Amino acid sequence: PSEGPATTDVFFVGEAPATQEDSLNLPMQGEGGLLLRRAVAEMLPGLGVRYGYVVRCNPPAGRKPTPKERKVCETLWLHRELKKIKPKLIVTLGDTALRSVLGMGGVLKLEGKTFPSPYGPVLVMSAPSYVLRMPEHLPKWKAKLGNVIGILKPVRDITYTLVSDDATARKALAALQGPVVAFDYETTGLKPWLDDILTVGLCDSQERLVCLDLRKISPEVWRGWLRSPVRKVTHGEFEQLWSVGKFGQRMSSWIWDTQIAQKMIDETGPTDLK
Repeated sequence: PSEGPATTDVFFVGEAPATQEDSLNLPMQGEGGLLLRRAVAEMLPGLGVRYGYVVRCNPPAGRKPTPKERKVCETLWLHRELKKIKPKLIVTLGDTALRSVLGMGGVLKLEGKTFPSPYGPVLVMSAPSYVLRMPEHLPKWKAKLGNVIGILKPVRDITYTLVSDDATARKALAALQGPVVAFDYETTGLKPWLDDILTVGLCDSQERLVCLDLRKISPEVWRGWLRSPVRKVTHGEFEQLWSVGKFGQRMSSWIWDTQIAQKMIDETGPTDLK
């Protein structure tokens, strides 16, 4: 059976119990299960966590459940339990759980991604047993497990200051605090030599949000900030091209390219990096 509180924040769904777990009638008691429990205790304290399986008993000789066994068990138990408990988040552990909940495979390509389902949002993770076989995967596995907090965190209202005059713009830019400030242009198209910049949004390390209307603010105000020593985070070469094309100013202290970071992090697509 599954184990956990009636009010469940996160339901971890594995493939099937091992021999030890079958005899104890408790989930996640083997080496892999205890690895998961330790990681949850370390990274997700205070959450209502439930552990369970697709298949409720240990298959003979510890083999992988057959598609027929999986189908019978998910219909009789897993899907009914998910509908009854209504967890805020389901975490599938391995390919069998992924197929039972979402009806698709490819766990290593999808790991760390979240999908909707009839039972609630689903975070795809590899099984703890895989991490035991591939210990070099552990840091990345734990990092993706840490995404649970962000997924469960309610979306908060975003408040920002809209600025459309030079004096206020200078004060707003001076008030942004480091160590880094991220900014992003909103444009009418993708070609600096044809299209226009409408606004620029900025966010500092204290999550202060400012939106400057660059159609109403003098270019020199923004040009001055671009050449300031403030450490800047932007989305690839896009902002650099527009900064040069529209303001004749390359931004200084550019320290992080979010486009390259995204390509490095995203396992499902080509990186296009030399």
